[in-house]
Amino acid sequence: MAASFPGSLKSFTPVDDGVTYVEQDLWNDAYDEIEAEQALLGTFNGGLTYNESIKNLLLNYQQGCEVEFKSIADLYVRAGELAIPDASSNLRIRRNPTDTTVNWTNIDTGAESSGVETTYYVYAVADAAATTFTVMISVTAPATFAAATFFKQIGTFVNNVGNDIDQINSLRSEISTAEKVGFWANFNGDTFATRDSYNVTSISDEGTGDYNITIATDFANTDFCAVCSCTNVALASRDDITVGVFNVQTVNASGTPVDDTNVNVIAIGDR
Repeated sequence: MAASFPGSLKSFTPVDDGVTYVEQDLWNDAYDEIEAEQALLGTFNGGLTYNESIKNLLLNYQQGCEVEFKSIADLYVRAGELAIPDASSNLRIRRNPTDTTVNWTNIDTGAESSGVETTYYVYAVADAAATTFTVMISVTAPATFAAATFFKQIGTFVNNVGNDIDQINSLRSEISTAEKVGFWANFNGDTFATRDSYNVTSISDEGTGDYNITIATDFANTDFCAVCSCTNVALASRDDITVGVFNVQTVNASGTPVDDTNVNVIAIGDR
């Protein structure tokens, strides 16, 4: 039987042991279903061949691999998996199970710029015969980058005039809100009940208008940015901050601590 995709479903001829006589016109060709799947994949991309359809489907595939700040001399490329193309869009799938630390030893050629603000590109590279990818940094943009055959740009950063890593930009195309935000919480500080939260282990009542939020996955440092708000009193503000506990206080117009029915906190920073 010839493959019947994509116009109709494939039908198999049943064979019952001791009952059905197998005849040539009833036999299921061993390759029918492979051909059917190839034809089906081809229809997804305007009639291209099945292998071109698969390549187009996977070309922008990336899970994780975010470029993040580690220190003024180092970057993180977080654990993850991605498809890395060559100039002809041939693909190699590579996965790093742990975070990679990137520094100036990863530069493609030359050395760190000195005293001049310079933009660098961060590339995932899959030239080696391996299951993991390596990371390379370069002043060369993707259009003219020639230090590798299989590569994908995953970020940029600036080396500022003080020779410090700055202005990091991760090019991952799809990052959920949860991954962008360090933590958030919405709770009633009067009856003291948590409505909803993300990356929060617990919220404790420390007294009138005084609350501690325990963060599940800590920040890397205490320099994270947080915004607090409340609806029924004058002010919600942060105090006594650590990487794992955030304190928020609510006060009235006179500065006296009061409980509020709707306290909201959200924070973004390195983790």
